[in-house]
Amino acid sequence: MKIATASDDGTTRIWDVGSGMEVLSLKDAMDKRVPVGRVAFSPSGTQVATASDNGTVRLWNIASHTGKVLRIVFSADGSQLATSDSEGTVRIWNADNRHLLGTLRTGLGEIYGLTFNADGNELLTANAEGKRTLWDLTDLTKIQPRFDLDKTGLQGTIDMTWSDGEDGRRLIAAGTSGVAEVWDPIKLKLLEPFGGPESAKAFALSANGRHLATITQKRDMDMDTLDIWNKGMTKNSRWSVNSDMNEKIKDVVLSPDGRYVASLSERGLIRVWDTSSKNSKEPFISLPPDYLTISVSVGYNSMAFSSDRLAVAYAKTVVVWDIAKKGNPTFIRVGEVTTLAFSPNGKRLAVASRDGTFRVLRLDAEDLIAQAQVLTKRLTLSPEECELYQVRRCTRPK
Repeated sequence: MKIATASDDGTTRIWDVGSGMEVLSLKDAMDKRVPVGRVAFSPSGTQVATASDNGTVRLWNIASHTGKVLRIVFSADGSQLATSDSEGTVRIWNADNRHLLGTLRTGLGEIYGLTFNADGNELLTANAEGKRTLWDLTDLTKIQPRFDLDKTGLQGTIDMTWSDGEDGRRLIAAGTSGVAEVWDPIKLKLLEPFGGPESAKAFALSANGRHLATITQKRDMDMDTLDIWNKGMTKNSRWSVNSDMNEKIKDVVLSPDGRYVASLSERGLIRVWDTSSKNSKEPFISLPPDYLTISVSVGYNSMAFSSDRLAVAYAKTVVVWDIAKKGNPTFIRVGEVTTLAFSPNGKRLAVASRDGTFRVLRLDAEDLIAQAQVLTKRLTLSPEECELYQVRRCTRPK
């Protein structure tokens, strides 16, 4: 049983009645010291609503995680989310309403590797030591391991993605330690090495599983190298650039098809390249470290790509660019982000924070307005609102 308390410094605390211990502290980073006057639990007990004295009402997900969220992924159809934390807990959520569907406690420490199968009825996890487990999600109230697998040769931060090619469906896995691997989709046994270096500071797999980007430190030089590898490449990558001297790259991400690659330095320098262009070594986006004048994300993966959008997490802000239109970015205020991921259709962005909570953000104006119409019970927009929000499907004036 839990109780919630509100305070004048803007903090809402969740307490465990049995132990008397505080289990969660909720405070919006942008509204410091604004008193919270009202607080209420949802009937399921997994959410808390708070009302501040400045008129702000927030809905908090309190059943997320007690440890730092390390990874967040969507199922293939976008209907479910899986989150994992530093304490070995994995939770399954409804991606639309963020209701908790099931919890599995692996007891394996930090879980970075996390992927659904195509049908969404199985989940594969991998911890930092390469321990893999396949979980049966058929009954989310009683999640059980389907079977434990042999330890992979990968260690550290691990990621996995599915690939469909001439040889059929395969599972591609990579880590900060060990050469990337190709696994059998049924027995999840090693079939062959994918390629790339034996270790990397950071890496990223494209969503189609055909490309691997790695960050390695250049020998005897104070700079990093960004490489993109295809399957079978071990010594020479298909595309490579060096960072500036003394510019350490923190993170890298690939677009789903591997065409675009983005890097984020420890100082906050953002660069994006189109590897298919004639001037592929020249970034078409290059923003200085003081672009937002705030520090970068505290998580291990600070960026995410959809087919046409790039999201970059700073300490208290997520910035989203439309890569295709190359227009002005969208700024979203959030807490300290640890990991983020786009939905398969790219219309939603899931963002997890250091306090163990997460949010699912709708990015398209039409989706946001549709959601607002449901909440307000108003089915139409005025012509002025249509023009303001640039909505394509809109009521025309008579």
